Amino acid sequence: MFVRGRAMKPVWLLDGDDVIRFQSDSAGFVRFVNNLLAAQARAVSLQDRHLHLNQKDTEADGGVDAVIDCAVPGDPTGRLGVPTCWQFKASPTTNIKARVPKGEEGGQEVALRQEVNKPYVRRLIEGGHGYRFCIADDLAAEKKGAWEGWLLNAVRAIHPTAPAPQVLTASDLAHWANRYLLLVREYSTVALSAVSSLSEWQREFTAITPTFVPVGRWDQTAQMIRDHVGTQHPVTTILTVQGEAGVGKSRFVCEALLVNEGLHALVAVTSDEKVALEFAQHVSRNPQTRAILVADECSLEYRDRLERLLPACGNRLCVVAIDNSLKRQGASGEMRLEHLQPGDIETILERNFLTLPADRRRSYASLAQGFVRLAVDLCRRDWQVPADGRIDSLFGFFHDHYLRKRLQPEELQAVELVSLLPRIGYRDEVGHELERVCAHPQIALRPIDVVQVATKLKQSPGFIAFAGRYLYVTPRLIAKVAFEAAWNRWVGPDPDRFLGHLAPEFLDRFIERVQVDGTEPMRAIVSDFFFAWASKLGPPDLGREDSILRLVRLVEVRPNDFLPVLRGLLERTPIDELRGRHSASEEGAQARRQLVWLAEKVACFPEFFSDAERILLQLTRAETEADLGNSASRVWASLFRIVLSGSSIPFPERLSLLERRLENADSVLLTLALGLLDEIFVDGPVWRLAAPPWFLGDFRRNSGFQRTRSICTNVAKQCSRWRRASRRPAAPLLTASKCLLSSDSFRFYGRDFWQKFVQSSTPPRFRTPCSRASRQGSRSSWKSFVSRIGVLITNIIPAPYLPRRKSSCEIGIGPLFRTGFTAG
Repeated sequence: MFVRGRAMKPVWLLDGDDVIRFQSDSAGFVRFVNNLLAAQARAVSLQDRHLHLNQKDTEADGGVDAVIDCAVPGDPTGRLGVPTCWQFKASPTTNIKARVPKGEEGGQEVALRQEVNKPYVRRLIEGGHGYRFCIADDLAAEKKGAWEGWLLNAVRAIHPTAPAPQVLTASDLAHWANRYLLLVREYSTVALSAVSSLSEWQREFTAITPTFVPVGRWDQTAQMIRDHVGTQHPVTTILTVQGEAGVGKSRFVCEALLVNEGLHALVAVTSDEKVALEFAQHVSRNPQTRAILVADECSLEYRDRLERLLPACGNRLCVVAIDNSLKRQGASGEMRLEHLQPGDIETILERNFLTLPADRRRSYASLAQGFVRLAVDLCRRDWQVPADGRIDSLFGFFHDHYLRKRLQPEELQAVELVSLLPRIGYRDEVGHELERVCAHPQIALRPIDVVQVATKLKQSPGFIAFAGRYLYVTPRLIAKVAFEAAWNRWVGPDPDRFLGHLAPEFLDRFIERVQVDGTEPMRAIVSDFFFAWASKLGPPDLGREDSILRLVRLVEVRPNDFLPVLRGLLERTPIDELRGRHSASEEGAQARRQLVWLAEKVACFPEFFSDAERILLQLTRAETEADLGNSASRVWASLFRIVLSGSSIPFPERLSLLERRLENADSVLLTLALGLLDEIFVDGPVWRLAAPPWFLGDFRRNSGFQRTRSICTNVAKQCSRWRRASRRPAAPLLTASKCLLSSDSFRFYGRDFWQKFVQSSTPPRFRTPCSRASRQGSRSSWKSFVSRIGVLITNIIPAPYLPRRKSSCEIGIGPLFRTGFTAG
């Protein structure tokens, strides 16, 4: 990894600084060295009775904090070859001073001599113990050698053949502690408690398949992983390895990283995307730490959040993500691993199950359909498979035979429950999902039992996987079989009751599961049920939040089918009744919010714009939230803006739709159209909660620019005729003029367009002063021109019609347009 500036510490290594911080914590330093001695004793199989530790650092100890009362032959550290006594000093070296009467010579040599001459130390040295002096500070090599020489003279004065003493500095202790991951995890300043090291991750795989068999087709991908983590330049993108669950992604990434021994101290692994983000944030805030983060089961949302951290720490943090959702597959920095061929799986099985007959291995490789984990489990449970290996169908074999023998009844039931959805939240803020699924009247299981079974099945056979806060069934073949079994167990006996009690938040995921893994009869049952349910909805349901939530989810999943149903329901409902349903209760108000947000989202898509506009118009006619920034009327009006409309449909086409709609407009629609002029030229924020604006390029160079100017002028003329026909005041037109003038995008149109607009859209008594102001302003600066016209309009517009919001110049959106870009 690229590192610049002062030296940076790998996450899985302690250094002297981690030990020096104990200088203000004597009890902490004693605990650290005690844990280090205990870990070393376990590593060399030293019996507990030979290890004597004392955590109390405030009582007199005779100069000894710990004792190991026997030698450890062949000790790899070189510190335990003889019985030893240990002294701990949680202080800087400058605090090592002699206690001598005033006037006598002191110094560090005298201080160290005094340490070894304390009663208990002296008695142990006389008995043949070696002396070990541990200090929470670092020493230069020359000074450390001097200290050990002084100590050697002191102990040899006590016992002529006493073992040579040793001084262990902060860096010595840290280097020793790096042998034990548990100590590194406990004492590192980086949050390592929830992540695994590369070696720990490897052991999870080798416990199931000890021998890794490389796949030739994946060699290029493996090299890309190694290049990504080994680059000499800052990395600001995430490398994502995609593929279906069970194809071997995680083992493949692990083995690709194991090739470089130097990565062991850097790699941190987690399958919890929330932990991955917290770890990355910690590293980004610690400028002296570097790491390679492997985020297994990492969703698109969390990959984006992780990637936003990298520009600030890309020289210290590198991220490899593993994902089976296949979202945004093929994008930059994303690679997909395809299913292994039966021949590849057969080779893996041959290397790991030599005693199994070749024909059985071949049969399992074929049955697994590219999922390594499933093939391995079939080999491990070979004794449960019929001797002749014959099967009538995949479903019959895996459900009726293999799964029923492989799993206990409660385990099979848990797998089937989790398979109902592509994934189910089981903890933290999504923990209610498992609770709601289990509480379904046709299921009635306990969530805690499902989680316990999932934990048991996680590694072997691995049919339920944990992905952060979620559970899901893997591999895909087992998920498909389990879903069919779950349908037969819970849905099939009474589909209407099951679907009727299914929570709205699960509709999209359940329908996705049916579409991907269900049979044609299943898809027909689900489709017919929801069409029948939606067709029965009436005006009262528009005020029921649960009904609207369900309908909204159906529209989001199948907009072609259910968006017209929603539009028809709204247009059949009388305006007064619709207004009453949405204003009578808080539930009705929330139902209305769901409808507005839905229409706002689907309006982004050209094929759904017409239906979305009609839905918003109907809600605008029955407006109950006029004061909200994203009310139905404001969102509907914003659809016809020249810029920042939230739709990719060109403005002339949207304007033509409005013109056709207003040909036979009633008084209500005409009033709305007049107010719409206040929005057409606004280029400020839309206050929308759903869709971002669409940027379509340099508006000034757009071939439709002149046509748009012409259409705008014609609209102003048409609105002027509407004003005269309806005898409405001219103030909304003048308000639109002021909005246009104050907009930075007005610079694209020029002063001549302003004059044409005023002449065509204002009553005669305002035209002369406006024209005079224009002529006077045209001979001055742009700022003066804007000022003159603005003051004039403010003076002639009746107070109730003055604009209620700030212009783009006041809000600060103007700079967006000075770049030369505009939006549809």
